[in-house]
Amino acid sequence: MKDSVRYIILFSVLFNCSCNDIHVQSVVTADTVALQEKFENVKLKLFTGEEVARYAIASVMGHDPKTIQVKRADDIYYATYVRGDVYYIYKVMFKGHQVLWAVRDGRWRNSDADEKITFKEERGKLKIIQTFTDGTQSVDVYGK
Repeated sequence: MKDSVRYIILFSVLFNCSCNDIHVQSVVTADTVALQEKFENVKLKLFTGEEVARYAIASVMGHDPKTIQVKRADDIYYATYVRGDVYYIYKVMFKGHQVLWAVRDGRWRNSDADEKITFKEERGKLKIIQTFTDGTQSVDVYGK
């Protein structure tokens, strides 16, 4: 019960407080602007940008997508969740079918040493594909 109240307060503050605008502005850096490409350029039939961001972070972090909250600010999605006593915030954006992500104030994972994350909609399902530097892949499939 105590944890439930803490989570409700935490999410309320993040998503309803005017301080959220300040937080969002603090993570839009020059490297973010250089990477941006609108998600609307990629046409999906069933899933939204929020859902793609949620499932991508769930796949990368090994976390249950049901507990991940996503909010959009311009072309950047902010995915948040709580694990134990730690509150996690990630930023996500899309470059075509590629998913780019970073921790709130961290670097974008787009170097040659980082895994490449892509998404694809097939037969009413969303595939999140992580391709690692050694060529191996991890594929997670999500439905509506």
